[in-house]
Amino acid sequence: MPLTLSSKGPSASELERLRLALSVFQDGSGWESIKKTKKQGSERIYYAGYRQFERIVADVFGGVAPENKGVFDVFVPLSGTDMHFGVSCKMRGELNNALKDNGTVYIEMSNAAGKFMDKVKQEVGKNFQKYPNDVGQTLLSLISGWHNNVAKNTGYKINLAESSFLVLLYTKQLTFRLYQYELPLPEATNFTWTFPQPKSKLTKDSRRLVGYHKDKVVFEWYLYSGGQLKYY
Repeated sequence: MPLTLSSKGPSASELERLRLALSVFQDGSGWESIKKTKKQGSERIYYAGYRQFERIVADVFGGVAPENKGVFDVFVPLSGTDMHFGVSCKMRGELNNALKDNGTVYIEMSNAAGKFMDKVKQEVGKNFQKYPNDVGQTLLSLISGWHNNVAKNTGYKINLAESSFLVLLYTKQLTFRLYQYELPLPEATNFTWTFPQPKSKLTKDSRRLVGYHKDKVVFEWYLYSGGQLKYY
C-alpha cells in the first residue's frame, strides 16, 4: 500500500485504516473521555489522546513517533529515497467552532512564550509594540528556522516541501474531522500586522499581535496568556 500522507494527502484506504485505529481507543483504553448523561445514568465515552493519535499516524503510515516536543511528531520515509517527510500532529475539541466559522481551522504553532519573547526583544527591541510588522517577520522567521534545523537536531533528512500539519478536530458527540495543511509558511510581508488596543483602560500595552490578510485574521500571537502563536 503506498504511503501518501505527505503533501499529496492520504489515500481512501489509508484514511479508513486511520479511522479504524482511532476507534480502537473507544473501548475504555483511550486517554481522554467525555461524560454522557442518560435517563438510566451516566457513562464515559473514550477516545484517543494526542499521544495515541501520534502513535496511530506513525503506525498507519509506516513512520516513527519520537514522542518528544520536537517540531514534528511523526517522521515517515519517502519511498525510494533516503529522506523522510515530517508530520506535525494537532488534536483539539474545536470542530464545532471550525464549522461555524466558515470552516476556519487554527493551528497552534507553538506556545514557546520565552523563546518568542526573547527573539522579539533581541531582533526588534524592548519597545517592539511600536513595530508590529517587524515582530511578525521575526516570529515567522523563527518558526521557519526551527523547520530548517530539524535535520540537524534529529538526524533525519527531511523534505520540508512534502511535510505537513495534520489536524484532528472533534466535538463532544465524538464527531471527528481530519484536516491537512502544507508546512511552509507564507511570507510575513503578505500580511498587515498590528497590536490591537487593550480592552482594559488599566492596561497600557496590547496583549496580542494579529496578522491580517484582506481583513481576515491569519496569525495571532498571545504575548502573555500562554504565549501561543496561532495560524488560521
